[in-house]
Amino acid sequence: MAIPKPETSKEAATNLPDAQSLSELQMFCFPGGERAYRVGRGVRAPKATHAPDPEYSQATRQKKLQGTVALALIVDQSGKPSTIIVTQSFGHGLDEKALDAVRTWAFNPATFQGQPVPVGINVHFNFLPY
Repeated sequence: MAIPKPETSKEAATNLPDAQSLSELQMFCFPGGERAYRVGRGVRAPKATHAPDPEYSQATRQKKLQGTVALALIVDQSGKPSTIIVTQSFGHGLDEKALDAVRTWAFNPATFQGQPVPVGINVHFNFLPY
């Protein structure tokens, strides 16, 4: 399985000019109250520096099950994943495998005007039995 590239929110404002300050940008709230920015308008995406694939259990592989697990997470100012939630479940223990893998990821944090900021990203894992 190839290392998935984190996806930014599809709602990022791409046709608006870069913001001049963080106060011009809206934050969105994750469960538990943690807040993050969206990539765009001068907020630069985080870059994964360590992103191991989740394990595909032997039992699931033998059953030849395939599917997708989608996660939403915040990459904090230090480049660590936080507030990771499953937005598309596949079950069969693979949601947990995806969560376990993403918890170990590391990033160069997102930035706004050169300063680290927390951002929300989406990650999809396609589990294929091969």
